[in-house]
Amino acid sequence: MKTVIFDAFPKQETFISAVLSRKYGVLIYGGAMRGGKTYVALATLLLLCKLFPGSRWAVIRKNSLRLKKNVRPSFNKLTKEIPLKIHETLQTFEFENGSKILFLPENLEKDPTLEAFRGLEINGAVLEEMSELSETLFNILQTRIGSHLIVPEPKNGKPPGVIIGTCNPTQKEWVKLIHDQWVKGLLPAHIYYLQSRIYDNPFFANDKEFMDKTKTWSIYEREVFIEGNWDFVIKTPNAFWHSFSMEHIKPLYYQDTTTIHVSIDSNSAPYCSASFWQVLPGQKEVFQFHEIAAADPYNHAGGLAVLTSEYLKEIEYNDIVYVYGDATTKNQNTIDPLKRSFFDLFIEEMQDNFETVDYIQRSNPSVTKTAAFVNALYEFYGGWSVHIGELCKKSISCYMTVTKDMDGTMKKKKELDSLGNTFEPYGHFSDCKRYFLFVCLGEVYSAWNDRFSESHAPIAIPQEDLF
Repeated sequence: MKTVIFDAFPKQETFISAVLSRKYGVLIYGGAMRGGKTYVALATLLLLCKLFPGSRWAVIRKNSLRLKKNVRPSFNKLTKEIPLKIHETLQTFEFENGSKILFLPENLEKDPTLEAFRGLEINGAVLEEMSELSETLFNILQTRIGSHLIVPEPKNGKPPGVIIGTCNPTQKEWVKLIHDQWVKGLLPAHIYYLQSRIYDNPFFANDKEFMDKTKTWSIYEREVFIEGNWDFVIKTPNAFWHSFSMEHIKPLYYQDTTTIHVSIDSNSAPYCSASFWQVLPGQKEVFQFHEIAAADPYNHAGGLAVLTSEYLKEIEYNDIVYVYGDATTKNQNTIDPLKRSFFDLFIEEMQDNFETVDYIQRSNPSVTKTAAFVNALYEFYGGWSVHIGELCKKSISCYMTVTKDMDGTMKKKKELDSLGNTFEPYGHFSDCKRYFLFVCLGEVYSAWNDRFSESHAPIAIPQEDLF
């Protein structure tokens, strides 16, 4: 078997070294497009075939069509100078030293119990585009890795029993869990994750013409396919903000001709939230142009106020700041000796630098009603439009990610932090948005809601104060 013709760039070399280290059972090369994921996965398999004569490996994707269209071309390029015995019917490729690679479709529709994989004898496998595959398959394969015995055993020992996976950013839970554990530094010792982006691949990163073209892509395409942002996703079918779409995202910045509205949320994990809004005079357009996700050590009222004040000074804002938010931010804090609330502490810090006006309600409005109202605004109710600045990435991720629960409220998924405490990763900027638009556009809300309840009537803001 000839040497594999493959010039790995540094990130790919790092991945290959991890596979050969025998430290890991699962190794994932994930990230964005054009990061060289498929090439390095297949090239690593070819190297293993060479190093361990008589070994047996599988390449798996969702169906035969995707294997043929998306995997075979790369495989053919890598093996064009390697003598192969090809069994097209079985999609098996045999090398001169007896090693074999099997191309196998998952075919979950035809084989829902995956019986075809339960007796599979292999030394390892490549899972191409893991987000397309089932967690059941992943679990079955972990029991089959190393089941192929090589007789006699190669002089350099048994081949490393590995599952090599490639993936793009996805919301498929079992795949995203691995990525999220990597982000938090909580990956199990047997799992290795390496992020790959287009910038790591010199063949594309140095292609000025191609990179210039990417500048014209939508923010979604850039965030997911170029930046590899796993939290920036297309809405789910059960989206809470079902009327929100990429068309509502624009390059938006602070305009010094109108006042600033800040909406706050007091959750400390994963951060305290503040979204910054403006209303364009006479144009029926309201937009979010900035966000602050105050993580540790700023995830408290004073810390959020400090970051807010610093930003307002940075943009040289010197007018009134209108403050909105969750009614519970005004609850007395039993930890504070003076029983000051989150809101009290926030305003106390802010007022050293800015005059503030309190527009936080005595009680929170209906989640379902305010959500329906905001969705109506996204559909230009009353001639109004709502837009979100493309730099508000955490907000956009939140607006794209949150789903609707069975009762119509926002379904807030809970996660565990490294100390075992539960927190809600999404929903906080969505709440900021609801509280702000409900109050700021109170008269519009009243017109929209014929059954308007006195107990949920927002404070009326004089029209001239909006700008």
